[in-house]
Amino acid sequence: MIAKVLSSIATALLTEKVIIAVLIKIGDYLVDRSSNKLDNTVWNEVKKQLNK
Repeated sequence: MIAKVLSSIATALLTEKVIIAVLIKIGDYLVDRSSNKLDNTVWNEVKKQLNK
């Protein structure tokens, strides 16, 4: 129950721009750790859409 309250407060305090920035950083990290090269292309397209 406390986790739900903290989650809703954090979501309310964070702006969409901050959430997108965090998501991009996490995605960049995961793509860099991957040995698959196809995900680099896909992730670049996703980042373009998120940055609009």
